[in-house]
Amino acid sequence: TSYFQCTDPLIKRWISRQHSSTRAPVVIIGGGPTGLLLSILLSQYNIPSTLIERRTPKEIHSHPQAHYINLRSMEILKHYVPYVYQNVLQDMPPVEDWETFTFGHSILGRQMARVL
Repeated sequence: TSYFQCTDPLIKRWISRQHSSTRAPVVIIGGGPTGLLLSILLSQYNIPSTLIERRTPKEIHSHPQAHYINLRSMEILKHYVPYVYQNVLQDMPPVEDWETFTFGHSILGRQMARVL
């Protein structure tokens, strides 16, 4: 899998021209949990792919997005990428720390909903 981080349409166009000789049959847009898993699965089957992520590595690491991974996703990780599954289990905070959460417009903004 190739990886290109691009935040600007002009850069995106330049990248596509620079790498026109390395075209992949699959382009994955977004390096979130779904995009990364798809990239891993395709690599395991030797299917070339290109992953494009608009956020910089600094942005990705400063605010993680996956606060919850559902049961089916964990089953897929356990079967196809067991080392990731084990890391998720190992790094998961205690249930008491995340079993309730609030939805809002911002941290200090109006509360929209609460899950208990």
